[in-house]
Amino acid sequence: MQNHEEATLLPITGEEFDKFADEILALGQLPDNPSYRHAIASCIMHLDPVTDRKERSYFAKAIRKSISNQVAYNKMKQLEKEDQEKQEATTPRTETDAPGPETT
Repeated sequence: MQNHEEATLLPITGEEFDKFADEILALGQLPDNPSYRHAIASCIMHLDPVTDRKERSYFAKAIRKSISNQVAYNKMKQLEKEDQEKQEATTPRTETDAPGPETT
């Protein structure tokens, strides 16, 4: 059994990439689809230029963290919207709030 905490050579062929991605997706319990494979490729491309090996667990963790960030961001936006709607519903409108004719 391979140690996923051990740095391994990065893939340099399409076949190696497919095997590498399969292992990362299984390790991270992530779905196998083009979006996740694209994320793995993007992670590789963002490594510094002299890195030729990296732990597989790094990629699984980075992808899970990215997904978590997106979920958290969406949740924050949803909560902000709900809070704004609640404030608008409980704030009484006054005559000055209503649009009216412009005065010069």
